[in-house]
Amino acid sequence: MPRPLVFATRRPPFPPDNGTRIRSLRLARGLSERFEVTLVTFADGPAYDAAIASREDLETALPGVRVELVPYGRRPPGGARRNVLRRASDTFGHYATPSLRGALGRLLDERPGAVLHLEDPGVALAGLGLTSALTAYAPHNIEHRIMRDIGRHMPTAHRPFMELEWRKLAAEERRAWRAADLCVAVSEVDGATMREGGARDVEVCPNGSDQHAPLPLPALRAGEPLRLLFVGSLRFWPYAYAMSWFVREALPAVRAAAGPVVLDVVGEHDDEVIPAPDVVYHGRVESVPPHYAQTHALVLPVFQGSGTRLKVVEAALLGRPVISTALGVEGLPLREGETYLRAEDGAGFAAAAKRLRAELESGDPALGARCAAARDAVADLTWPRIAAELAERYEAQMTRVR
Repeated sequence: MPRPLVFATRRPPFPPDNGTRIRSLRLARGLSERFEVTLVTFADGPAYDAAIASREDLETALPGVRVELVPYGRRPPGGARRNVLRRASDTFGHYATPSLRGALGRLLDERPGAVLHLEDPGVALAGLGLTSALTAYAPHNIEHRIMRDIGRHMPTAHRPFMELEWRKLAAEERRAWRAADLCVAVSEVDGATMREGGARDVEVCPNGSDQHAPLPLPALRAGEPLRLLFVGSLRFWPYAYAMSWFVREALPAVRAAAGPVVLDVVGEHDDEVIPAPDVVYHGRVESVPPHYAQTHALVLPVFQGSGTRLKVVEAALLGRPVISTALGVEGLPLREGETYLRAEDGAGFAAAAKRLRAELESGDPALGARCAAARDAVADLTWPRIAAELAERYEAQMTRVR
């Protein structure tokens, strides 16, 4: 009889159209091969995007997984400025509701010996301290790091509130790291931060991708546009900032150095995107690989963030060159110059695009070698393997505890 596992996440992991939902969905699906999984999430909590998932959606996406929907029962938070006098963070603290803690406690009482898998600081604050065979805190990011970096780019009047908010978040994350039996990080970079914050035991469960066969690169002739692709929700502030900066400041330099360029942006957005010639905002799409099929490279002008980016693994498996800041590939087994081209400013992106155009037009074998090396570097980062290894670690941890 499989051991029970309670998988708690603040947002329903459906539709699988951003990194957070994809990781939650793939891990829950993979863990259900070894455990009897119950997914616990809010029926009506704030999702901060247009995604809607019904019980039927979740049960279809996760066959064999029991779905427990919990009422949120609160007003959505009012922002960091209005939250100044509260101890809990505005970002995650409001998810630690009595209804969620009650549901988790009941499910653990009904399932003696269960693993409690907590996906984010909000559900961690609700679940820590409950009786389980193993409590694993498995966040996707170091959240206070993202909030701290966002605050540095805010107008001066907002910075004190953002400073207070990221410090609240840091305190909540430290509580979770110290209380969990096991902390699960997406990279060694995040794992080191957890250990410094007092985590007793840390394992790495990386981000990954579905398995993909490499796609042939589109031909590029002199005078034809170089096609670049960005993948990510522009409702996520670091990505919105990245695209705003890239379109306004980097893209003119890229065109001056590399000739005509078309930029495709795939991911949900609002009405505040920056319009520009030959920049196409596709919004949310059902499938991303068709956009990779027509692009020459993935660009990642990311300057704030934590964790690792699934899109880099996906691009590498599909055989697409990557032009990225160092932060964009942080925590992944890629090496500057050997598996991706690094760029930190407009001139850097322009130089990388110029080099890529020259390689494509001349058929330079260095480009194929770089793509092949990147694919080899991430070959093991596929979701079935990642979830199976996480299940093995949970089983080993419980054996050690016993």
